[in-house]
Amino acid sequence: MRFASLIAAVALLVACGDRRPPRTRLVLASVRQPATALPLVAAASGCFAAEGLDVEERSFDLGRDALALLRAGGADVAVAFETPVLQAAHADGRLRALTALHTSTRNTRLVVRAASGIRGFSDLGGRRIGLAPGTNADFFAGLALRLGGVPRDRVALVPGAPAESIEALAAGALDAAVLSDPPAQEAERRLGPDAQVFQTDLYVEVSLLVTRDDVLAARPAALRALLRGLTCGERRVRADREGARALIRGRFPETGDAALAAQLERVRWGIGLDNVLLDVLRRERDALTAAGALRGDAPDLHQLVAPALLEQVAPEAVMLLPGDARW
Repeated sequence: MRFASLIAAVALLVACGDRRPPRTRLVLASVRQPATALPLVAAASGCFAAEGLDVEERSFDLGRDALALLRAGGADVAVAFETPVLQAAHADGRLRALTALHTSTRNTRLVVRAASGIRGFSDLGGRRIGLAPGTNADFFAGLALRLGGVPRDRVALVPGAPAESIEALAAGALDAAVLSDPPAQEAERRLGPDAQVFQTDLYVEVSLLVTRDDVLAARPAALRALLRGLTCGERRVRADREGARALIRGRFPETGDAALAAQLERVRWGIGLDNVLLDVLRRERDALTAAGALRGDAPDLHQLVAPALLEQVAPEAVMLLPGDARW
């Protein structure tokens, strides 16, 4: 009897010792672009697993669609560029931006057919320009027209998904298209010698990690773990950028090694919230409001940007001047 009891006790101790802490599941609505691949690096390098996170990804070509899933309750967090975030926040006051994920002034650009005769932004009058409505492409087009001194009603902005714009551009049905990688690079490849590219440092592209206020209130520990995983992923990138590129290589099988490297050279991964980001958001919000894209009350950046969790996880990544009236 004593022997049997001893065996049972040992078995119980082994069972108890083998228990793992419960893992936390988060659903991430992501954008399938190298620019927004920092969460993929964090997942592939084990950073999320080390935090006890199971991150279930729902992938989209456009951030506006990732945000739609978040707003509908189908995701806990979403990744999107700044323009659709501002537009979604205008329609839905529940949205909160936890951190930036990347910045670039080269990823989004105007790809032009050289045969169209466009030599700069001032030549866009009377042209047909493809873009995806409700995305940063729409804002970039407006900025390009302003830079060129071309009234918006003097161009034909042709709505369509990036793949549709590429096909129309290659067929000569469009003169130009506003695209981000990978579609931008694919459009340049399809056009070959007939491709020209126009970009501007006045446009700063930012991707943001966004959640809803109810998720923020109910699951702060899970969101902190997610942010810790992303900071871990950022460290991996800084230590070995080539290795980080290898980690995401399988997600873009249609893109060659050299092409993927070129796309990543155009972006800078990194988490953080600072006044440079706020200035980008403020200027874009005001421009969208002036253009009539945001009607009624503009998004309150004090409400949209939620730095508290990032301050707890990586205080050095938060550099916001308190009481800045420009928000």
